Amino acid sequence: MKKNLVYLLLLAHSVFSYNSNVSAQNLVPNPSFEDISQCPFGVNQFNLANQWFVSSGTPDLFNGCSNNFLGVPVNVRGHQDAVEGIGYAGIITYVINDSNYREIIGTTLIQSMIVGQKYYISLFVSLSDTNILSCVTNNFGVRFSNQLYTISNPIPIDNNSSIFSNQLISNQEIWTVIRGSFVADSSYLHLYLGNLFDDINTDTTNCELPNSYISYYYLDQICVSTDSLDCVLYTAIHTSNTTINNFGYITVNHDEINIHPRFLNTHYEYEIVNLYGQAVIMKNYNSSNDISISEISTGYPSDQPRIVKAIIVV
Repeated sequence: MKKNLVYLLLLAHSVFSYNSNVSAQNLVPNPSFEDISQCPFGVNQFNLANQWFVSSGTPDLFNGCSNNFLGVPVNVRGHQDAVEGIGYAGIITYVINDSNYREIIGTTLIQSMIVGQKYYISLFVSLSDTNILSCVTNNFGVRFSNQLYTISNPIPIDNNSSIFSNQLISNQEIWTVIRGSFVADSSYLHLYLGNLFDDINTDTTNCELPNSYISYYYLDQICVSTDSLDCVLYTAIHTSNTTINNFGYITVNHDEINIHPRFLNTHYEYEIVNLYGQAVIMKNYNSSNDISISEISTGYPSDQPRIVKAIIVV
C-alpha cells in the first residue's frame, strides 16, 4: 500500500483579544516574517524582513515569493510549510567544532514591557530535514533586553534566556511550540530569539561529523502578549498540500474537514496525529468521509494550537 501525507494546520491567528477591562495585542511586529522589503534571492538575507534585525551570525529568510532556493515550503535548507502565511526564518543553534557559533535574530517590541506585568510567549520551531543540518539541540528560547544588539555589537552567549525549551527538539514534520510566561522586571523593549546557551550547557543528539554537524531550525509565528489567549486562541483553520495524487482532495471549513477520495469503493485508511505526534484518530473508509473538529481535538488540550497530520493509505 502507498502512504500519502496530508498536513492540516489548525491554529490560532488572533491578534487582538478583549474583555471588559483591558485590551491586549501581540507585541511582536511582523511576527511571522511576512512583511518583507523584497523577495529573498540568496542566503543570509534575513535583513529583508521588515522590523527585524540580525544580532549574531547570518540567519536566513524564506518566502513563497522566492524560487525553490529560498521558497516555502521547499528551500535550500529543507522542506516545511509555514505555520501561517508564506514566510518564516531559519537560524543555526549549534555547530560541531565551531565554538559557541550562534545565529540570533531580534526585534523591537511594539511597546515597552510594564514592570510587574505577566507576559505570555509562544513561538513555533521545526528542525531542518536536510542531513547535515539535522543535529538536534535544546535551549531554543527568547531573551528580553533593553540593550540593542546588532552585528557590530553581537548579543553575548551567556546562558541567559527569559524562557527556553530544555527539551531536545527533533521534530522535522510538525512544528514544535515553545511557550511560557514571564513577569517583566524591567521595561524591556527588545526581543531576541535563538540558543543563547554556550556549547557546554547545550545538549545535543544526532550530531556527528561529517554528516549532521549543524543544528538548523526554522521558526515562525512569534507571540508576546499580556493575554494568554492571544497566542493560542483557536480562530481558524489553515490547510496545505490538500491535493494528493491518486487520492483526491480535502476541503476544510470552520465546522468540519471533508475527505473526498478520488475513487469511490476503494479502501482508504487515515490517521490523525496531534501536535505532539500522538495518534488521536485511526479509521478505515470506502467512500467520502467527514471529520469533525471536535473529533480531531480529542487527545490534547483545547487551548493548544492544533496541528494534525493525516496519513492516507491507498
